[in-house]
Amino acid sequence: MIFFALLACFGGSEQEFEQAEASARPDIVFITLDTTRADRLGCYGHEGAETPVIDALCNSGRRYERAYSPAPLTIPSHAAMFSGIHPARLGIRNNGDGKLQDSVTTLTEVLAENGYQTAAAVSAFVTSRTWGFAQGFQQFFDDMGEQGSTSVWSMERRGGETVDDLLAWAKDRDTTVPAFAWLHLFDPHFPYSPPSEYWDVWNKRPYDGELAYVDDQLARVVAEFDPEKTLYIIASDHGEGLGDHNELTHGLFVYDSTQRVPFIVSGPGVAAGVVEEPVGLIDLMPTVLDVLGLAAPEGIDGQVMPGNPARPLYMESWALMRRFGFSPHLAVIDGPNKWIATTRPELYDLLSDPGEQTLLEDPQRSSELEALLGAFDYPQPSMSRLSQDPAAAMRLEALGYVEGNFVGELQGILPDPKDEQEAIVHSQWAEHHGRKGELKKAEDLLRKLIVQYPDALEFSSRLASILSRQNRKDEAISILKQAAVRAPDDPSIMASLGVHNARSGRYKEATALFQSAADALPWAPGLRAMAVASQLSAPGGEEEAVRMGLAYLRNFPDDHAVAGLLGVAFAKAEVPEARVLLEAGLKASQPEREVAYLLGVALMKQGKSKRARRLFERELQHYPKQTKAAQALVTLHDKAGNQAAILQVASEALLHQSKDVFLLHAKSQALFNLKKYALCRTELDLALVHHPRNSSLLLLDANLLSKEGKPEHGAVRFEEAKAAKAAEDAASTQ
Repeated sequence: MIFFALLACFGGSEQEFEQAEASARPDIVFITLDTTRADRLGCYGHEGAETPVIDALCNSGRRYERAYSPAPLTIPSHAAMFSGIHPARLGIRNNGDGKLQDSVTTLTEVLAENGYQTAAAVSAFVTSRTWGFAQGFQQFFDDMGEQGSTSVWSMERRGGETVDDLLAWAKDRDTTVPAFAWLHLFDPHFPYSPPSEYWDVWNKRPYDGELAYVDDQLARVVAEFDPEKTLYIIASDHGEGLGDHNELTHGLFVYDSTQRVPFIVSGPGVAAGVVEEPVGLIDLMPTVLDVLGLAAPEGIDGQVMPGNPARPLYMESWALMRRFGFSPHLAVIDGPNKWIATTRPELYDLLSDPGEQTLLEDPQRSSELEALLGAFDYPQPSMSRLSQDPAAAMRLEALGYVEGNFVGELQGILPDPKDEQEAIVHSQWAEHHGRKGELKKAEDLLRKLIVQYPDALEFSSRLASILSRQNRKDEAISILKQAAVRAPDDPSIMASLGVHNARSGRYKEATALFQSAADALPWAPGLRAMAVASQLSAPGGEEEAVRMGLAYLRNFPDDHAVAGLLGVAFAKAEVPEARVLLEAGLKASQPEREVAYLLGVALMKQGKSKRARRLFERELQHYPKQTKAAQALVTLHDKAGNQAAILQVASEALLHQSKDVFLLHAKSQALFNLKKYALCRTELDLALVHHPRNSSLLLLDANLLSKEGKPEHGAVRFEEAKAAKAAEDAASTQ
C-alpha cells in the first residue's frame, strides 16, 4: 500500500456599567425551541397548550409579546441570536449558505471573557459545530447518533437525549463559577411524532404533543439549577405554518405563523411584565448582556429592549425564488403594520388582524413601509447552489430543508406566489408524502411538477430519491441525467448522480462524479470524502483510493473525514501510520464509522483503558449498531469488574443486535454476578433459544441452576457445557 508522511476583540457600548464579580453573577440557561410558534404556548394565550414549565418562567419574568425572527430558518436565526447581527450582514441567508465566522463575537464569547464556564447541548445538524455555533463553548455536545441503518449522516435526536448531555455536564460543573448553558431542542420540527406515551392525549394534535414533551424535558433542567440564581432565556428560531397561508411547515413565507416567536427572559434582575413593542431576535444578545451589566460588542444591529425606541424590523425568505423562480418574500414591520414585498405587495395591520387575512388598501402607508424596507439595502443573495456543500445539503434535506436549484430566467417581473399556490401546495405535499413513506403519492405529484416547472430541478432530485427508495435505481439515475442536461455544470446534480450510482454499485462512475463536483467546489470537504469512500467500496479500488485520499490531504490537511476513511483502511491492513490518520479522523464533527473503534482497539492493546473506553462509547454514540465496539466496551468493563456498566452496555447493544451470543452472555452473566437470579433466568433462557449449544451459556446455566437449588440439573448442564466447549475447540482447529 502506498502512503505519504502527513503532516477576537469586542468593544463596550457608550453606557458604562459597574461590573459585578463573576462569581456573583447568575447562571444562565439559554433554551432555543426549534420551530415553535408563540401562539402555541400557554403563556402566549393557547388554551390547548400543556406547557406549565415554560408558562411559569414566562409569568414570573419578562414576556416579549411581539418578537420576530429575521428568517424562517434555523441557521440564520440562531446566528442572529448569538451575534446580534442580521443574517444578511453575516452572509447567512439560508440554511447551508455559510457559517458563523470566527471574526464575529458571540454572546458565548462575551460571557466566557467575563468568567463564565460554558457548555451547549444541541439536537440537530443545523445547530451543530459545523455552522460555527461552538465558538466560546468549552463543552459542545452535538453527537446525534446514527439515524437509520443506511444513513451515513446523523441529523437529529430526541430532546431527552440532549437534556441528558446537558445535565451530565451540569452535575459535574464547578458551582463556584457561573455557568452559561445553551440547550437546543428540535422536537417540534416536522414530522411531529412525540414519544409513544404522549399519543393517547396528543394523537390528534401531535405538534402540541411535541411541545408538551419538550416542556416535560425542561422540568428536568429547571430542577437542576438554583431558581434564585439562574437567569433563563427562552426563544425560538422560527415558528411553523401549520397550514396557515397554505404553508405546512416553514421556510417559504414571512407571515407571522413562522416569524412571530416566543422570547422570554426570567430570573434575577428581571421584573415580571410584558413588552408590547416589536423586537427582533437580533436584540436578544444585547438585552441579555444588559441584564448582567455587561456591554455588547460595537457594530451590532441589535439593541437593548426595552430601553430603546422600537425601530423597523427586517425579515426575508428567498426560498420561493431559489426553488421555483417565484417572487421572494421580503418584509418590514413598523409599529402595527407589516409590508411584504412580493410582485403584488401585501400590507397588514398585525394588531387587528394577527392572522394576516385582510389586505389593507393604504397607498401612503405602503409607500412609507416600502421606503423603510429599501433603507436596509441588503444585496440579493446568490441564487446558485455553488455556495453550498452538496454533502451538507443532503443532511439538510434529510431534516426537511429542501434547497432547490432553479435554472430558469430570474430577470424582470417574477410570478407572485399568491398566483402559484397549487404548485407550492403540491410541492409541500410531495415532501409530506415522502417523509411518511407514501411513495406513490409523492411520485405522482413530483412527475406533474417536473412537467409544469422543468427549470425547478429540485423536483427531479426529489423524484430520484423517491424512486431509489423503491429500489428503482436505474430510473432514478435516468431522471438525474435528464436534469443534468439542463444544468450540465451543477455540482449538486453531479453529487446526487454520484450518490445514486454508488447505491447501485456503480462505484467507478460515482467516484468520477464526486471528483468532478469536488473540483468545482474545492471548499466543500464532504465531496472529497464521498469520492474516497466510493473508491474504497469499488472492487480492487483500495490502492487508488489511498492515492486519491492522500493527495487530497496534502492540499487540504483539515479534511478530517478523508483522514478517517484512510485511517480505517490502513488499520485493517495493519499499516503503522494508521494511528496518525485515525487521530486526525477523530477531529471530524462526526467521525467515520470505525474510526473511534479502531483507535480504541489500538489504545486498549497499549493498556490505555480509560481513553479506549471513551472512544468505544463515542463509536456507539454515533453508530449504535456497531457490535464490535459494544463487545470491546463490555470487555473493558469486565476487566474493571463493573457489572452494572456491562449490563447497561449489553442491554443497549442488544436492542440492535438481539441474537449476538457475546452480548447475550454478557448481559446474563452480569445479572448473575449482581445476584439478580430471576432476571438472569429470563435472559438466559432467551439466549439459549438462539444458541442452545454455546458452551459459555451452558456453563452459566449450570451455575444458575445450582443457585436455584437444582444441583443435580446443574451437574448435567455442566457436562453439556464441557462437551460443547470441546466441540467448539475442535471446530476452531479445523
